[in-house]
Amino acid sequence: MAKFQLNLTASGVALLGQVLTSKVLTFTQFALGDGVYTGSAMNRTALVSEVKRVDITSAEMVSGGSEVLLRGVVTYADLPDTFNWREFGIYAQDPSGGADILYAYANAGDDYDTIGGTGALTELILRARVVVSDASDLTVTVQSGSLVYVSPAELEEALAEVDARFTQITNIIQQVTGVDPSDPEAELPPGSMVVTLSHEKEGTIHKLTGLGGRTGIIPCQFKATGDYAEGEVFLLDGTPYTARQENGDTLSDG
Repeated sequence: MAKFQLNLTASGVALLGQVLTSKVLTFTQFALGDGVYTGSAMNRTALVSEVKRVDITSAEMVSGGSEVLLRGVVTYADLPDTFNWREFGIYAQDPSGGADILYAYANAGDDYDTIGGTGALTELILRARVVVSDASDLTVTVQSGSLVYVSPAELEEALAEVDARFTQITNIIQQVTGVDPSDPEAELPPGSMVVTLSHEKEGTIHKLTGLGGRTGIIPCQFKATGDYAEGEVFLLDGTPYTARQENGDTLSDG
């Protein structure tokens, strides 16, 4: 795994001085490159050999507002080819309206990763934590405004909502079928909560078909083609059953 130690550039330090007045710092893009560089990050105004820019999609203030956690995603299909990922840069918006400023820079040297091309991986999630200011009232934003990627807090909230919805659905299934879906031994009809059967009466036999090999406790429904009389038998796909009411009493005629 590539090892990046991000450091502010001289332009990044100067930018911090400017945004302390406006109180707004806007990050724009990550930059990935394959250039070799062993000097100080302070001297960089651009990557040595830039390969790809990636939009920063979210920014979250951490460490009491002195640092920011940035996120973005690079899709391998958007890369020109495989390359040795040595350079990692973070760009921010120039409040005076000029070109974006290289805020922070890192070079992995020999600890690089080869990324891109075809293979099992199709995208890479980028996360970077950088110093912004000791000022707690500084507002950090991202230019892209993407809603595709969420923060950990937003993800946790969404998962909690899914869990609550799942519990609600589980309770409904249990009320309707009498089966607890969380029970690993429970069996429900595949693809449907209720199986519709065909009914045919021959003498004292009520023939029901359509179970399709399903087993376990299965809610079924059918349209009767003949009346029932006490003592008559139901054949369910050839297996005889004695029908009773839910309270255990025998069925009434009709």
